[in-house]
Amino acid sequence: MPTPSDKRLGPLGAALAPYLVPRAATGGASKKRGARRADSTPPAPDAFAAEPVATMAAVLDFSGSMRLAETLSTFEQPLAAGSRPPTSPLASRVHREIETVRARVDRAFADPFRSRNNLADANTAWTILSEAGAWSGDAKAVSRAARDLWDPIATLVAGRIEFVRASLFDIREEIAPELRAAGPRAERLETLDRVVHAAMREPVDKLFARILPLMEARFGEDLALSVALILSERTGDGKPEDLAGWYQGDGLLARHVRQGRDVVLGVLEFEADRLMALAEACCGAVDD
Repeated sequence: MPTPSDKRLGPLGAALAPYLVPRAATGGASKKRGARRADSTPPAPDAFAAEPVATMAAVLDFSGSMRLAETLSTFEQPLAAGSRPPTSPLASRVHREIETVRARVDRAFADPFRSRNNLADANTAWTILSEAGAWSGDAKAVSRAARDLWDPIATLVAGRIEFVRASLFDIREEIAPELRAAGPRAERLETLDRVVHAAMREPVDKLFARILPLMEARFGEDLALSVALILSERTGDGKPEDLAGWYQGDGLLARHVRQGRDVVLGVLEFEADRLMALAEACCGAVDD
């Protein structure tokens, strides 16, 4: 039987990996002027940790909850895996509602640089860099520009995380009476899940509060590299056309917005797996 240390962290852990692994450990690009590559390569999820449970406990600063979660995994019958196809009408309904939430997240990131998200296009980004004095190569000026460029990305990501968590909480509250009415064992499972969720809420909130500052710091590092590369290849200030690549493929802004989306989807999977497992377990308990 696999031990906790043999298990992957899943979508949320993979999404957080670029921000929790030190840059020096990932073989990122050099910060020297004229570096070959401005956009450092994100670390592989495997670099996150050899001990997922221990790492998440450290991140959450709540190791007791992680031990509690391990203990509860052996409580009576294990909760059904949330990734399995739903096997009851109630679980099917929960699954459909979760997919509706997922679709709304996908729509928000499908064309992220449209005007409604207020993300800077190439001309706006160039203006922000110029007004901050970033083309001088001064680190403080680049840092000022990074804050202005990052703020709308942070607003988008934070808003979608809040939407996901609130939506799945509402789904859970909606089905709670049906779960409790399914029978004594189902009622115990619902109560147990509620207690564990309450115990984990504060450390999970702390984790999500840490994510955006970590993402901003990594964005600032990558912006400095990108600006340095442009300055190494031309005389004088950069031009708006120099920033076009930032919006394509693995370019600076495209990549960081995509990683923000991955964090949001990781949060969705983190919450949805628990909710689906609860629905399946409670519905299965009816037949016991």
